[in-house]
Amino acid sequence: MYSNFARAYQKSLEVYKITLKSGSSIYGKIDGLPIDIDTLKNLQFIQVINESLKNLPPRFAKLQFMQQIYMSGNQFPVIPPAIYALKNLKRLDLQKNDISIIVNDIDKLQNLEYLYLNDNPLVFLSVEHFRKLKKLKFLNIKNTKLPDAIIKDLKKYLIWVKIDVNY
Repeated sequence: MYSNFARAYQKSLEVYKITLKSGSSIYGKIDGLPIDIDTLKNLQFIQVINESLKNLPPRFAKLQFMQQIYMSGNQFPVIPPAIYALKNLKRLDLQKNDISIIVNDIDKLQNLEYLYLNDNPLVFLSVEHFRKLKKLKFLNIKNTKLPDAIIKDLKKYLIWVKIDVNY
């Protein structure tokens, strides 16, 4: 596992996992990923937790082997559009961000199994589009602002999914 892009780029085809942390850097929190992140062609796992990410570079969409994304505690206002192109994504952790709406593109993540959206100011998602996620096993929507009607419909129409809610 790599924690430094300079070292990771030297062996770009060998990199499968990367964890980025700002630590006690004098430069502050991480607020962006390199625009050429797709150089890490075989990347399957990325973890950037409690930083200041608000979006992902468009070329993030080219990481076609990506299976797990852990980006909780950032500042994403929506699920970054580049994520919807990741056809092999199985686990997406975006808890504790600033996400209020899930757009209809969520149904493009056909291999998604685990989705963590808890502790977001989430007020809307389309149950109809979530119904198309046939491999989804777990959905965490605790501590969101989703209306009871949407939560009720999720439970009614996604019977194969364990849904973690406030009640």
